[in-house]
Amino acid sequence: MIEVIERSVGTEFGSEVAKTYLSLERGGDVPGYDVTSFRHKILRVAEHVLLDEVSPLSSDQLLGIVSNLIDAKDPYTGGHSCRVAVLAVAVANQLGLDEHMKATLWAGGYLHDLGKLGVPLRALAKKSKLIEEEFAYIRAHPSDGAEILESIPTLQHLTTGARYRHERWEGSGYPEGLSGGHIPMVAQTMAVCDAYDAMTSRRA
Repeated sequence: MIEVIERSVGTEFGSEVAKTYLSLERGGDVPGYDVTSFRHKILRVAEHVLLDEVSPLSSDQLLGIVSNLIDAKDPYTGGHSCRVAVLAVAVANQLGLDEHMKATLWAGGYLHDLGKLGVPLRALAKKSKLIEEEFAYIRAHPSDGAEILESIPTLQHLTTGARYRHERWEGSGYPEGLSGGHIPMVAQTMAVCDAYDAMTSRRA
């Protein structure tokens, strides 16, 4: 899967973020995952993710949002979200990003697939080529998830990663067809981690 990421540098992913992730992978510095501690990690997120100017969101509220997401999907979804969060923070550390960005990536990793709650299971689980109607659901899920986050004042800062992580470096992604440096760094980072974990999961 490292080779797939390498081939996608400059087309799907930006060079800086992709090469940073690959250096972690080759060096054996990609963190291990303990999905059983998922709920405990979410409690930690609630303590660190919120901006000073935002009203505090209780850990119970945040835990409830994520728990609903996990309960609505199979165990793969919860595990995937946890892994994306951990990987994204590892890349952020390597890139020297600030603490606010790390906290945003951490919480955003858990909630990046929120929009998939509106995607029919037949489309998510389908192994063959999607028909146009099914692909329309897939293309809509980043914007759908961002709109949900936007409606929650204390989670509005997570909308950028959720909305733009399926943009591609060369401009053929969705929902807006952004390219290159126009893709926000939070979305670039999340995209590499999201794609790598999806490719190496049991559903790849």
